[in-house]
Amino acid sequence: MNFDEKALRTQVADRICVTVSFPIDNMILQKIISLAKNNESIYFVFFIEDEKQYGFVESLNLGHSTIIPVFNQTNLHFFEESIFTSERDLMEQRLSMREIFRNQKLNLNYFGVLTVYADGTVKTTFNSEMLGNIYSDKLIEIIYHY
Repeated sequence: MNFDEKALRTQVADRICVTVSFPIDNMILQKIISLAKNNESIYFVFFIEDEKQYGFVESLNLGHSTIIPVFNQTNLHFFEESIFTSERDLMEQRLSMREIFRNQKLNLNYFGVLTVYADGTVKTTFNSEMLGNIYSDKLIEIIYHY
């Protein structure tokens, strides 16, 4: 784990992401966690490979964190038991006809999100077509046509 305490104390960005993979140096991690408790802009991303690592991350009780499982060709059992969704789980989720029709037209992951790029281009996602440009169009008009 690369760690630079000075970088965490310097306000270089709105959000600072600390990525943690195992094995870890517990002393360094505890130091970073103590700095993060006083700084809302620091969040953690943990790359885990088994249930033991998951338990460790959960025991830290961090509010601003994400856990990402990593497949390493030796932990298939962990994925089968804890990560993969079974067909039964998928079939138990009942969708109404209204939700099915809504999902045909809307991507709920990006619904209500507009991204404004440095050149003024407004898009819903990186790969989507341009909706307008804030330098030539009013934002309210872009939103209305979106």
